[in-house]
Amino acid sequence: MRYTNLGNIISVDITDRYSVAALINSDRGKHTLTLYLHRNDIPTFDLIEEVENMVLPAVGKENIKMHVCDFIEKCWKNKMFNKYITRFEYQQQCFDIGSEVLNEQERAESK
Repeated sequence: MRYTNLGNIISVDITDRYSVAALINSDRGKHTLTLYLHRNDIPTFDLIEEVENMVLPAVGKENIKMHVCDFIEKCWKNKMFNKYITRFEYQQQCFDIGSEVLNEQERAESK
């Protein structure tokens, strides 16, 4: 088996309930960034498509994590994450409704 180095991951809290996981990949001096929304009580990560494999400006390796934190803070202040939070909450509502429907079907079938 072969492995793929996916880079370094840092997590930045944006609210009490949500954080953003930042996947930073470095290859030959080029840094790329992919962000994922994470609701802290659910073990899933939702891709933030606007920041998928985004090339970062040249910055020293020792400053890259702070640069990413600053970028995430700017995105938060510009309300970029709001649509992803809304989407995630909608998906969770759909999951909860679907789960309840399936549980009702299972209870009816077991009678």
